[in-house]
Amino acid sequence: MNYSSFANIFRRVPVFSIAEIEKYFPGFERENLLNWQKKGDLLRIRNGWYSISGTIKTLEHAYFVANKIYSPSYISLESALAHFGWIPEAVFTFTSVTTLKTNVFDTPKGRYRYATVKPSLFLATKFCRLMGMVSKWLSQKRHYWTFCIYIPKPGKRRILKPTASTLHKCGLI
Repeated sequence: MNYSSFANIFRRVPVFSIAEIEKYFPGFERENLLNWQKKGDLLRIRNGWYSISGTIKTLEHAYFVANKIYSPSYISLESALAHFGWIPEAVFTFTSVTTLKTNVFDTPKGRYRYATVKPSLFLATKFCRLMGMVSKWLSQKRHYWTFCIYIPKPGKRRILKPTASTLHKCGLI
């Protein structure tokens, strides 16, 4: 397997899976991934997910990675609030919501945290076209505050449920 032919295909996307590699290269030898990682040509993002070194350059690329490595999910909570400038604090973790189990992945490109929400609260309505691939990445603005109220901070046991009057006062409904 030639690295340059491999990189020509996968350089166009910030992150890709072993399954995607095997679609392009049937019979692909996974040992190549280890060799390319040792040379610094390839980054292992998490089990089964890789990136060509230097392809995750923008915030949108990081959002794309967040959506791909633990799916279904989309950027929300603190990350979404910071994206729109609604909170003054710096956010150093890419936070998403998912219907899967709550999880955290520390990667070479940052920390990705996933909070579980009920399927009825999982709303992804804004899509981003990135490098020819479609990825869910931001929900409607009004749902960010709902998720921040619904999902407690680590260590807290109580879940605050927003009332219609509270959301209306905030201009969210």
